[in-house]
Amino acid sequence: MAAGCKNETYKAPVETTTPKETAEYQNLLNESQRKDSAISSYMQAFNEIEDNLSVIKEKQKIVSNAAQSGEIKKSKEEQIVADIKTINDLMVKNREKLASLNSRLKKGEIKMAEFQKMVDGLNRELDEKNNEIETLHEELANVNGSILKLTSDYNDRMKELGEKNDVIKKQTEDLHTGWYATGTYKELKEQGVVVKEGGVLGIGRDEKLMSNFNRDRFKKIDITTTTSIPVCDKESCKKARLITNHPSDSYKFEGEGKAVENLVITDPDKFWASSKYLVVDAE
Repeated sequence: MAAGCKNETYKAPVETTTPKETAEYQNLLNESQRKDSAISSYMQAFNEIEDNLSVIKEKQKIVSNAAQSGEIKKSKEEQIVADIKTINDLMVKNREKLASLNSRLKKGEIKMAEFQKMVDGLNRELDEKNNEIETLHEELANVNGSILKLTSDYNDRMKELGEKNDVIKKQTEDLHTGWYATGTYKELKEQGVVVKEGGVLGIGRDEKLMSNFNRDRFKKIDITTTTSIPVCDKESCKKARLITNHPSDSYKFEGEGKAVENLVITDPDKFWASSKYLVVDAE
């Protein structure tokens, strides 16, 4: 049998990978690492907030017991002032961390409903804790001037953070807001939305959004949650096309048979990158 065998060396098949496949794999790997890093930083922030709350509760209990005793010895006043300062500082840190988490979630750094629930829960917990601390400040208001000053500083800082959070919420809302208008070209023109420009002697003119278009004609949407938009007032249209500029590989039209019913946005980030206004000419 040995004599009948040929002396051949086995060669394993060589797997070839195209540059495109390599790039796609690297992009997926980078995206996975980015998400892992974001998740890790979120969890670290959550743990820090919870740790701070534990210290706050401990200090709060000590100070509250002293306040409820009805009389605070001079020797204890200094320690109480220090504990109140620790509570105030940790509450401010928690608010700042939570504001940062809210901002990152709203910007779409990572889209996970569970993280949003955790952030919302911590927001409620901090609101409740803030009410308790305000009550504690009132109970200790007459101890000495140091606590009165700490209370005033704390209230000013929390007010400032609240105003910053309101600004972040407004900026986030603006960032996530899109506007759309649909209709025939004739309707859109009559309603002050589009106009034809360019061309020679009326030939080859393009339909464009007017420079001072009628904003009342547009409907408001949240571009992070709205991915399907009805393009016709009736059930379906024979044809539809975009007048505003959006990448062709970021959307598609859907409908029964040859009819057009909805505009489906397949890549929201790409679709809305050039304009937050969408105009669809549908007939």
